Amino acid sequence: MVFHTRSQKINLISPSISNLMSEYNLKINGVVELSEGIMFEFGAVIDDEEIVFDVYYDKYNQFKKLHVDEDYQPTFRENLKQEYFENALIS
Repeated sequence: MVFHTRSQKINLISPSISNLMSEYNLKINGVVELSEGIMFEFGAVIDDEEIVFDVYYDKYNQFKKLHVDEDYQPTFRENLKQEYFENALIS
């Protein structure tokens, strides 16, 4: 998947994320460049509920953290895994 920000082109490569796109209608709502790296905002439809979560990568494109709003945490934990996003390659 290729995304363009104001200053760079970002490639996000992950078979796990690609599979989630078909299984849970996962989509990327936005990409934000931060001083310490990049943040992707994802949305997914699980059991007719749309959940939104943010995945942060540092300036070296290494996974930093995943933030899920408290309301969505049970659904996220039951259906998705943080490791799907930890293993993504960004260039």
